[in-house]
Amino acid sequence: MKILQITPFFFPSIGGIENYVYNLSTNLSNKEHKITILTVNTENVQKEEIISEKVSVYRCSLNFRYHKGLISIEFIKRILSANDYDIYHVHIPFPLGLEIAVVASKIHKIPLVVTHHGEYTKGNVFFSLISSIYSKICRNISLKYVDWILFLTSSYSVSLRLNKKIRKKIKIIKTGVDIQRFSATNDGAILRKKYGFTANDKIVLFVGSLSIYNRYKGVDYLIRALHEIRSVNNSVKLLIVGEGKLVSELKELAKELKLEKEVIFATSVSDEELPYCYAMCDVFALPSISGPESFGIVLLEAMASGKPVIASGLPGVNDVVKDGITGYLVEPKNVKQLSQRILKIIKDVKLGKKFGRNSQRVIIEEYQWANIVEEFEELYNNAMCKNGDGGT
Repeated sequence: MKILQITPFFFPSIGGIENYVYNLSTNLSNKEHKITILTVNTENVQKEEIISEKVSVYRCSLNFRYHKGLISIEFIKRILSANDYDIYHVHIPFPLGLEIAVVASKIHKIPLVVTHHGEYTKGNVFFSLISSIYSKICRNISLKYVDWILFLTSSYSVSLRLNKKIRKKIKIIKTGVDIQRFSATNDGAILRKKYGFTANDKIVLFVGSLSIYNRYKGVDYLIRALHEIRSVNNSVKLLIVGEGKLVSELKELAKELKLEKEVIFATSVSDEELPYCYAMCDVFALPSISGPESFGIVLLEAMASGKPVIASGLPGVNDVVKDGITGYLVEPKNVKQLSQRILKIIKDVKLGKKFGRNSQRVIIEEYQWANIVEEFEELYNNAMCKNGDGGT
């Protein structure tokens, strides 16, 4: 099967969609499918890249960008001429990208599958207005003409305002995690030394992009929670893994709260080093404050690493974290509750280990790529049959 993955962002840009598209594509290629990833060159790197024998990337020139809205004339031309594929798979939010894919799908009679990863964050008033109009009108009209609409969780799908015709096309297919790479057998001792942690330090970990578009990650609330935690237990420290323009603001907040030495920023963590960051932490926290956080792949990475997880109880996220089983769900922006839950896990070592074991079990049962790829193959074949192709 020849599959065109259409995504607004891809590596070296860092984020949930980028990771999802890469992992889905490489795992599909292991089943002998040929994948082309068509994206926009937001990082101004080489346009063509061969990832493996069956996975290639083409990055189209970017003409204009406003917030996360991307305009690429080359992208429009490329997709309208992409007639040599069995399936289009679009990853949204991708204003204009989705609409152009719908047109190409109708022209070439190629089935179209969409994965809805979340909504854009609110920018200034003008962008928020445009984004709202697009979601309510253009996106919802476009979704009427796709074959299937995929969500990673059911709770996030029901949180969106979609009409009945669109909802009939919804399917839930979870994402997966590399259980060989992220494992409880990894040893984080070397990294503890690198970042200046002692054997007695208790480490809370956050992993995520800290670009100005990602304020919804709520890292400032986590820093404030640490301030409360250390008034009770001064062995707890916070490791923030991620880079972006928010780092300077967060460092200033840590300074205001006299936590310069207790909040450690790791802004240049390699792919090889990341699994060991999870390995050395005592608890992982994702304190997101709003809807754009529709899943949180980092939660799966932490769970696969055998760690207890704490996250905000948002649609999507609350399908991943099983409250009281793999960790805790907390109210968004509730610093007191966040600090109390972290302290409870830090204090009760047996409870933390129990949550960690439960996390690993959930990953093995529900989030293995081998099983997820089979679901995609079935879905793709179903879409091809609906369009008059017998499938493969």
